[in-house]
Amino acid sequence: MKTRVDFEKKLFNSELKEWEETIKTPRYKYLVKKVKEILKKKKYGKVLEVGCGITPYLGKINAKKKIGLDISKELLKRNNKDYGEFINGNALNCSKILKEKFDFIFMVGFLHHINEKEHFKLIKEIKKLLKKEGELLIVEPNMVSITFIYYYFKKLLERINQSFVKKIIGFLDEDEKYIYPKKIKKILLKNNFQIKKAYTIQTLRFPPLKLIKKINIEKINQILDKLIKRGGSVIVIIAKKNKI
Repeated sequence: MKTRVDFEKKLFNSELKEWEETIKTPRYKYLVKKVKEILKKKKYGKVLEVGCGITPYLGKINAKKKIGLDISKELLKRNNKDYGEFINGNALNCSKILKEKFDFIFMVGFLHHINEKEHFKLIKEIKKLLKKEGELLIVEPNMVSITFIYYYFKKLLERINQSFVKKIIGFLDEDEKYIYPKKIKKILLKNNFQIKKAYTIQTLRFPPLKLIKKINIEKINQILDKLIKRGGSVIVIIAKKNKI
């Protein structure tokens, strides 16, 4: 039976050009910068990035071994092989694909492309791959923020004129769903994780970003992110697998 991950494979492969344009936007660049700041804080043993796509992260991590997993061969081809080892496969079966344990696993913008039932399955799979007291980093668009206005307005426009929305925004996944942090935390706790940190970044997100290039979003968000730890457009969750 095909999963949402299989659908995403087809989507990303068919709209690769649009996705490559999206990752050049100010919003995406700011997100990458903030995630890199988190990743640079530690040295790791074995690291796995789930749903790595064209990763800007693995090359910046200090680790003995680095693996990127993604279902799209086309995206994986565009990675610098010096960043680590890249494996093609469905993340929902990652414990069967990868036979080793990791000290640190992270995923950036992956959960919102799959459904809530698959969230539980994925976290369960990741749990199997993490060493005891290993850490998991989750970075996802946050539904509990002012972003929900943008999210629902975009969904409304998609119903009226999808081609117009795609033109002004770029890469478009019509089935993506932003994340409710409480639901993800609940899944983590059920799978024997403890939440170490949970906060938001990228307080402001200006739609449509392709039309707003002169506004210095980065400077605005740098100030707001220091002042506001809740309600930002992106949720960051750092969890630790318990010993037992």
